[in-house]
Amino acid sequence: MKILLWWDKTEKKVQTFVLDIDASEGTSEGCPEAIQHSMKKVNKTTITLPLKGQTTDSGGGGVLESLGNQLKKRDLCSQPYLVASCTLHAIQIALANPVKKAMGEGSLGARTMMQMLHSAYDLQESMEYSEFQLVMEEAKQWAEDKRNDSLPARYDPKIKDFLLNTWNRVNEFALPHGESEELPDKIQKIPQPVLTRWWYVGVAAAFLKKYFQIVLRATQICININDSKSRPNKIASGLQSMMKEDIAYSDMLFLAQFHTDFLTQHFQWLQEEDEIAKNPGFRCWQILVRYSLMRKDLVALKTRINRNSFGDYGKNLEKKSETFIE
Repeated sequence: MKILLWWDKTEKKVQTFVLDIDASEGTSEGCPEAIQHSMKKVNKTTITLPLKGQTTDSGGGGVLESLGNQLKKRDLCSQPYLVASCTLHAIQIALANPVKKAMGEGSLGARTMMQMLHSAYDLQESMEYSEFQLVMEEAKQWAEDKRNDSLPARYDPKIKDFLLNTWNRVNEFALPHGESEELPDKIQKIPQPVLTRWWYVGVAAAFLKKYFQIVLRATQICININDSKSRPNKIASGLQSMMKEDIAYSDMLFLAQFHTDFLTQHFQWLQEEDEIAKNPGFRCWQILVRYSLMRKDLVALKTRINRNSFGDYGKNLEKKSETFIE
C-alpha cells in the first residue's frame, strides 16, 4: 500500500491519500519502480510533485535509506529528503529480538513459550470452531466446579479423582491471577501469535495467562474425545506437556506482563491523534519526550522485577526462589 501525506496549510492538518494498493516485488529495486509507476497517476507532463520524505518499517527490502537512494536515482525526490522508520514496528522489535534470543522461537519440536502460544492457536484451528467452543465451555464449567470446591455428583469416583489430581498439578505452579478470578461468561477466540507482528504475540500471551487453567483442562478433553493419531489429539498432548513446564509458564507470564505494563500504553499513544496534525499516528514532534519515557519504563523493569513491580511474573519468580532456598 502506498499512501501520500502532506501538510494542508488551509485546513492546518495532515492530509492522507491512498495512492494505490498495487503489489511490488518487495526489494530495494522493485519497490521504487512500483512507486515511480504509481506516481504517474498524480504527476502530469507539466506538473511534478516531488517526494520530500518517507516512512517505512525496518524489515525486508525497499525500506529506509535503500529505498530513499533508489527514489533519488529516479528523480522522484526533492532535497533535503527525510527518511523515518515506523515507530510501531520499532517498538515491536524491542520486544521481538530479546524474546527470540532469551526464550527461543516457536518451531516444530521446540519446547518454548512461543511454541506453546502457537500450539494453543493450532488446537483451536484443528477442529470446527463450534466444536472447540463446546470443549472450552466444558473446561470452563469444570474450572467453575473446582473453584467452588464441589465437583458435582455426575462425575463417577475414578473420574473425579483424575480431575482433582489434574487440578492439583496445575496449582503446583499456576498462580491465581487477579483478573482471572471471575471466569468470563464467554471464552474469546485465541488470537494467532504472528511473528512479524509482535503485538499479536503479546495479545496471545495475555489470553493464555487469563484462561490458563481452562485451556489446560481443554487439552485433556481433546485428548479424551479424539483418536491418538488425530491432529487435535497430537496438538493437545504437546500443548498440555508444554503448559506443565515451569520455564514456559514463567516466560508466558513475563511476556503477558510486558505487553500489559509497557507495550500496550506506548503502542496506544503512538496510534492516537495528535492535536497539531489532527490525524492519528503523526506524533513526531513529541517522539523524543516519549522515547525518554519508554527508556525510563524499561530501566525500571530491569532494576525492579519483584512481586510488587511486575505482577504475576514477579510473584512467580519470588515463589520459585523461596522453593529453591527451602
